[in-house]
Amino acid sequence: MNELAKLRLEQWVARARLLPALRRLRAAVSSRSPALRQRAQEHQSRFEAFRARYAPVFAPVPRGRPGSRGLALFMVNGFPPCVALEIGLIKGLQLAGYEVAVLHFGGDSVFVLPYYALAGVKRVFAWKDYAPAPDVGAAKELLARCSTLEDLFRLEERGVRIGQFAVSTHLRRFRKGSVSLADEADRRALIADLAIARRALAAAEAIRREIDPALGVFVDTEYSPRAELFDHFLTCGVGVLQYDIAHKSNALMLHRYDFANRNQHPWSLSDASWELVRNMEWSDHHRQLIAREIEGAYRSGDWFSACGTQFGTRMEEASALRQRLGLDPAKKTATIFSHIVWDAPVVWGTRLFPFYEDWLIETVRAAIANPRLNWLLKIHPANRGKAAKEGFEGEPTETIIIRERIGSLPEHVRLIPADTPISTHSLLAVTDYCITVRGTVGIEAARLGIPVVNAGGGRYDRRGFTMDPESREEYLDILGRLDQVPPLTAAQRELADRFAYGYFTLRPFVFSSVKFWFKRGSDAASGRTIDGGSEILVRNATEWEHAPDLRDFADWLTSSPRPDYLNLAPFGEAAALSSEPGPTRLARAASPGISSS
Repeated sequence: MNELAKLRLEQWVARARLLPALRRLRAAVSSRSPALRQRAQEHQSRFEAFRARYAPVFAPVPRGRPGSRGLALFMVNGFPPCVALEIGLIKGLQLAGYEVAVLHFGGDSVFVLPYYALAGVKRVFAWKDYAPAPDVGAAKELLARCSTLEDLFRLEERGVRIGQFAVSTHLRRFRKGSVSLADEADRRALIADLAIARRALAAAEAIRREIDPALGVFVDTEYSPRAELFDHFLTCGVGVLQYDIAHKSNALMLHRYDFANRNQHPWSLSDASWELVRNMEWSDHHRQLIAREIEGAYRSGDWFSACGTQFGTRMEEASALRQRLGLDPAKKTATIFSHIVWDAPVVWGTRLFPFYEDWLIETVRAAIANPRLNWLLKIHPANRGKAAKEGFEGEPTETIIIRERIGSLPEHVRLIPADTPISTHSLLAVTDYCITVRGTVGIEAARLGIPVVNAGGGRYDRRGFTMDPESREEYLDILGRLDQVPPLTAAQRELADRFAYGYFTLRPFVFSSVKFWFKRGSDAASGRTIDGGSEILVRNATEWEHAPDLRDFADWLTSSPRPDYLNLAPFGEAAALSSEPGPTRLARAASPGISSS
């Protein structure tokens, strides 16, 4: 039964007032599943071991400030290696003055609820308790009003971008790179996705009315139902904190949202933060620090290890790599760093092409038409990690798209698969030009003097060190004459170095009260699993209140004018930066103590 048929059945059952009974029946059937019972027993055993190990850490503590700032509603992740980091965030929120409640979305997330209770969370809510039956008819009427994709992208209800979220959810659900309103199968599926988005919005409104949070805490806000909850909170003036795992273990990217900055990528540097980094005193020491940060994470395999991007890869010398890839030594080399075509291509930032798939196909065609360069097409390595988490065993969608829409590639265009043993960092040593939409590889490349062509924005574009065409035509024109583009100037490289320093060194929030990490799982040889672990480093309950990392987090959350967290400890004047965030003051405050020259 397809998704639309399921939703129609659910709608009929709801009208017959049988929905509560159906949900009870589903729960009863699930509880009898041997696989589910086994998973539950495994989770229970892990929890009992965790509770026994950390009992002193969660003993009662003296009454503090929690609750003075209202309720923070924490959205449950449920990925086991993330338990300690979520407990750390909960303790930081309590330190900042919030009472913390959790909202779970069913599935395996129910197995981690006991951990939150240990952390002092007394209120637990289930999303399904607020979700009404879907209205398939209303969704069908909405889609009928959309004659173009842009109509669908702009579709909103009560200020919530249900069109974007429906498309984003659709692409991920089917692991596909585009959608067509002229395709009948796509239209049927989009009706289901719009019905799901509208149901998520209705649930979000009910949650806000009943729970009345002061803050929503999210990881991942690109897909239903979290996306609609994120947008609804912002349209109603509820603050949002989004966290994501940084480029290395034990570090997070933190970003505060209100309605004004809801389109800002959570991994971006805000204007205020960029002014600080751009005007700070600078030396070779900072360049060395960021070089060690990036190369060290690659060499250890920890670079974006939450998605296993560099598991099983190795660094290679440039000369050997050129020979291995069969690159013509008489030509320069351009590398297309592809994105996962179904991974939130329409939510953040700007874009020159409707979908990543369109960008990929047009870019490869431009490469085929420009034989004056060697071209490398690098399939995103995170395909492996995301497939492992979701139990997917097929080949990456990007390789299917290239085979079906392009066919055989000419000699001067080489495809590098997602599971290549070649480190991405090594590829930059043989790359003269970098092509991406908004991938972090553009920051890595620019600081090495490699010209970067962005086919969109949202992270680091228009900061003075990338090529940012305004139109699809301008973008393709650049690719046609790319071999004539010179390397970056020293001034541009410095801007890229500064941005990289702010992005990879200052932006990550690094825990000291807890620790988490990711690694290859038991089936590491096939690259099919990602495992990891976490631990709590505080020794007793009162140490939570004095942990320097959590105090820093709480101070930023409640006092900083910047929406993005920065580790300002090296600056020595973090408190002074809590007001007057103009360029002059930021430059003056950034200078003392930051340079080692």
